[in-house]
Amino acid sequence: MQVRQSFVTIFLLGLTIFVKGQDPDICHQLNNDSIKFGIWLVQPDWEKGIFYSETLVRIKPLDSINWVAVKLLKKEDWLKLLNDEKCDWATNLALYELHRKYGGVFSVFNTREKWIDKRKDEDLAYWQKNLK
Repeated sequence: MQVRQSFVTIFLLGLTIFVKGQDPDICHQLNNDSIKFGIWLVQPDWEKGIFYSETLVRIKPLDSINWVAVKLLKKEDWLKLLNDEKCDWATNLALYELHRKYGGVFSVFNTREKWIDKRKDEDLAYWQKNLK
């Protein structure tokens, strides 16, 4: 039993080191040229105390993104990606999905150009303040 636990611990440690070593390359997965997204209406969940519908962003296809690596990013990494013209739009969409932030605004700001023109500064300020 201890051998199995040791193996699992070593495997997870190796995976963490491997994933953390990939942080700078995350922009190739979250890149503006290939990102596609949808806006989903999620119905209330009365049992969980959610009494209103939510409009959320969903990135497609989900399997093309290494979500383990994305979820391990630190605040400074996220902010760096948000300021990179190759992946700023895609990074913002990923943050909206990960944090379940209201995504209805993307029905209007549905391209990178519209987002940059009218919304990017507001989103950057929000993430600067609220990312941990």
